[in-house]
This record gives sequence, C-alpha cells and structure tokens, in this order.
Amino acid sequence: MWIVQLALRRPYTFVVAALLTILKSGGASTLDIVSRVKQVLPRIMATLPPELKISLLFDQSVFVRAAINGVIIEALIAACLTAAMILLFLGSWRSTLIVTISIPISILCSVIVLSLLGQTLNVMTLGGLALAVGILVDDATVEIENIHRNLGQGKPLRQAILDGAQQIAVPAFVLTLAICIVFVPVIFLIGAAKSMFMPLAMAVVNHYNVQPTFDVYANVQGRDLGGVAREIDRIIADLQAKLPCGSSIVMRGQVEHMRSSFVGLGFGLVFAILLVYFLMVVNFQSWLDPFIILMALPGALSGILWMLFVTQTTISVPSLMGAIMCVGVATANSILLVTFANDQRLGGKEAVSAALAAGFTRLRPVLMTALAMIIGMLPMALGFGEGGEQNAPLGRAVIGGLLVATFATLFFVPVVYSLLRHQPVRQSDDELSGHSVSSAPLGVTQ
Repeated sequence: MWIVQLALRRPYTFVVAALLTILKSGGASTLDIVSRVKQVLPRIMATLPPELKISLLFDQSVFVRAAINGVIIEALIAACLTAAMILLFLGSWRSTLIVTISIPISILCSVIVLSLLGQTLNVMTLGGLALAVGILVDDATVEIENIHRNLGQGKPLRQAILDGAQQIAVPAFVLTLAICIVFVPVIFLIGAAKSMFMPLAMAVVNHYNVQPTFDVYANVQGRDLGGVAREIDRIIADLQAKLPCGSSIVMRGQVEHMRSSFVGLGFGLVFAILLVYFLMVVNFQSWLDPFIILMALPGALSGILWMLFVTQTTISVPSLMGAIMCVGVATANSILLVTFANDQRLGGKEAVSAALAAGFTRLRPVLMTALAMIIGMLPMALGFGEGGEQNAPLGRAVIGGLLVATFATLFFVPVVYSLLRHQPVRQSDDELSGHSVSSAPLGVTQ
C-alpha cells in the first residue's frame, strides 16, 4: 500500500537505502491507514539523524481516492439519466421528483447499516450502493407507474394512490425479495469468492506448508488471467515428468483464487435461481407460476454471454456477480407480468386473453424498470476513470442480460403462460393478488 525509501547519504561514498513497505489487513480502509501514517510520519522524521532522508515511492491511496471519486461521478450520472428516463415515460416532473427523493433516503439507510457492520466506504461498497439505488428506483418506478395507470382510468387522486399501492404491494414485495435473495449464496461463500471485492493482503512471497519453495513470479499485461493460466498449465504439465523425486510445481496466487471464485460463484448462481424459485412457490402457492416466471432467465443468461462476447469481456468474478444480479431483476419483471395475468384470469378471462392483457398493460412498467437498471449500469459498463475496468464486466453483464430478458418477459413469458395456465386460479392465488373469495375453501378451484 505504501512504499517508503530510507536513504543514508555518506560524504564521498555510495548511498545506502532501505525499502519499508507498509501493508494493511484485509478489513482495513486504505484511506484511513494512509491518513494515520501521514500523521505519524512527521514525529518519526523528527527523531532521525539529518543524514537520513525519507522519500515516498508509492501511495495506493491516490488510486483509491480517484477510484471512489469515479464511482461517485458514475452514480450521479446514472441518477440523472434515470430521472430523465422516468420524466420521458411519465411526463410528470412531480413523479420524477418523488422517485429521485427516495434515492438519498436509501443511501442514508445503507450507510448506517454499513457503519453498524464495520464496513468502510470504498469502491466495492459504493458499487453495492449503486446497485441498491437501482433496485430502489425500480420499486418506486413500478409504484408511480401503477398510480398513473389508475389515474388514467378516471379515479380521483386519493383513490388512485390507494388502489395503485394495494395492487402492487404484494408483487413489489415479492420482486424485492427475489432481487435480495440472489445475494444470499454470496454471503455463504468462503475464501476468495467471499472477499472478492475486498482488499486482499497476499503473503508471498519462501515456505508453503513448512516445505522449502522456489518462487517464480509472473504478471499479466494485455491479456486475461485465465488464458495465460491455461498456457502455464501446459508448460507445467510438460515439466512435471522431468522434476526430481519429491518435487512438484504448483501455480498459486491470483489464479488459485480466481478458479475457486469461479467455482463458488457458479454454484452460487444455480443456488440463487433455486432460492428464487422456492421463494415464489411459497408466495404463489403454486409450482407452475414460478416455473413460468423463470422462463425469462434463459434469455437473461444468453444476453449476458452475448454482451460479454460483443465487448470482448472475459468471464470473471465481477461478470458472474452481474449475472447473479441480473437473475434477480429479470425475475422481478416477470413477477409483475404473471401476477397481473392471474388477476385478469380471476376476472373471468381465459389464459390467452389474460396473457395478452398482462403483456400490454405491464409493457410500460417493465420497460421502465429495465431501462432504469440499464441506464444506471451504463456509466459503470463504460469503465471510465481510475479502477473503472474493475467493475465494468459487472455493468456489461447486467445490461446484456436485461436487454434480452426484457424481450423474453414481454413476449416469451406470456406465450408460455397461455400454453400452460388453463386451470382456474386457486383461492391462494386470489389472496396473493389482493382478492378474496369466501364461497370456496382454501385450495378448491373456482
């Protein structure tokens, strides 16, 4: 983190110098450590002989501070673009202001929780705040849009607000849970996958498990780590047979952590989909509706791969994190459509008519929520500023996945719904939609 050179100048002789590297633990803040070192340094220099000079060679806080400023600028740009999108769709500056006001409230709550958990504001936590703001804007956008739809039906303002909130309360709660629950697997990961976006203190770099070693260091420039690692694997395989008895060659460092992270996040992605499915089974009291909702996910996954290919971005830990995020958002939009279709069938429509009505009515809110997240991720995906390339794969994965998943939600999911949903809605489904039918017992079809 900090590299200081201590140089002792002797008259008419060479300069004797020593390097002092100051490292931090994984949970500490780089900016906090550097600030404390700068406070202590003058007192240390006052005790040194005049011949001893101290020179600063490297200060990582400069990069970290620039990266944090870059993330803040990205968040501000995303907020402005999202506000412009809401204004364009709803044509109301009051509604745009309402959604915009909810953003600082969300940030304040997040900062309080981070402080209670002992987390500092850094590039990764700010990136998480950007995601949280995107989710909040999605929920607020859905709510405001539904109120506008009720106003368009000629209802008074107060009644439109009450009806709009009642109609969207349960699906908004479920879709928010679906987005949040996809991060549960990440919490339970171990090793590098758990701390993938935290500063990592690496021990380097002469013994391993009490065995004497010879370390050969290699760095990557202009290529992805995975491709270089595969070539090194082939070289190691050729050399293994020529080694003396009892000797071995093992590749460690970032490659080892990258591969364990890939395995952990790969299982995490599958686990997230299963968690979302079972969450919806509990809320919908149906095995079929959650299956129909998840029909948007193949589109999301194909869109992620397509975007990574087009932008020449490798599959990495941030891109896998973006894929997990995209699963939650794509599922949330699909929940809106299926819930409305169930309401239409409750009113007496057939499955085909209900699916068409859901696709038409939910076109605007689905487009608005998807565009809000896409626009919010756009500055991150461009990767401008210091450290911008670190989170760029996350933004690109979310954008690509949502582009295709939105199309699948609006066109493919209604088709699947009309084909599979022929039986009448059960009473438990009615209760989910905010209706009650007292003439039949629980679980009996109408």
